[in-house]
Amino acid sequence: LWQAADNAAARQLNLDLQHRGPLHPGLSFRNATWGETKLQWLTTLRAAGYAAARLGQSTARVDVASGSVTLDGEVQSGPLFRAGTLQVEGLVHQDPATVRRLADFGAGAPLTETLLLDYQDRLQKAGLYESVVINFDPDPANADAAPITVRVHELPLQQLTAGLGASTDTGPRASLEYMHRLPFGVPITAYNKLEWGRLLQRWT
Repeated sequence: LWQAADNAAARQLNLDLQHRGPLHPGLSFRNATWGETKLQWLTTLRAAGYAAARLGQSTARVDVASGSVTLDGEVQSGPLFRAGTLQVEGLVHQDPATVRRLADFGAGAPLTETLLLDYQDRLQKAGLYESVVINFDPDPANADAAPITVRVHELPLQQLTAGLGASTDTGPRASLEYMHRLPFGVPITAYNKLEWGRLLQRWT
């Protein structure tokens, strides 16, 4: 099943597959449940970095006399995909070095679902990008160094927001917020907020 049969993580994953899916010993057999179990095998493998995993042969042998079903299923993992070059697309103002720095992993790292989702979360929390999409080439020939593509859509470089309000504590007030995501070409975010009311004047 595994090309890296001597790898402890791969062996553990192989064992975990036996408990994946809704079909377990003692439960009523349904073909749809058998199919769902096999799909969960694939999902588990691909999330663990085996992007080229596919189903092999599978059989369900029914013994009418005993009311039992013997199941045999094969899943072929293919190679473990590892990180290669990181390509950044969609930038207009921001430095691609920021995208690469937030990767927090180097070449050769297993491309697991957790690793990629954590990377996407860090990019979204940076406050610089409206949307982030990360994918990699699932060609088994490039598994040892799969190219990763990060497509981003930047938030506006500058943002101005005005508001009016009132409260029982401070009375009526006006506010003005200004944000610049690359002031003077420096890779920081500058934020200013001015609030002006009868009882409260504040600059943040």
